[in-house]
Amino acid sequence: MIGDASLSEQLFRYAAWALIMALGAGIALVEERLWHRFWLWILLLCLAAGGVVTTRLSPFTFSGNDYYMEGVIATAAGGLLLVGYVGAAGSILARRLMTRGKP
Repeated sequence: MIGDASLSEQLFRYAAWALIMALGAGIALVEERLWHRFWLWILLLCLAAGGVVTTRLSPFTFSGNDYYMEGVIATAAGGLLLVGYVGAAGSILARRLMTRGKP
């Protein structure tokens, strides 16, 4: 257990992470259906990289006049979206390769 957080708080956190990853997978599925190509991963990568840059360039202050936490949230969300996206895109591409020669 992490600290004295209750089980329901931890389950809520993991459910939120799973929902964000599922959203990334959904983005890949919709993109594949609409355009038959995968290009939005570039945008998700830019989101994660922008979050890292924001976190590094905005030092943490206790007064709240910084963008440190916004950078942390953007990095986490972009990374989790990218994980879901890559997983779904990989499974779609694998399915395409396996069914390519079959009628």
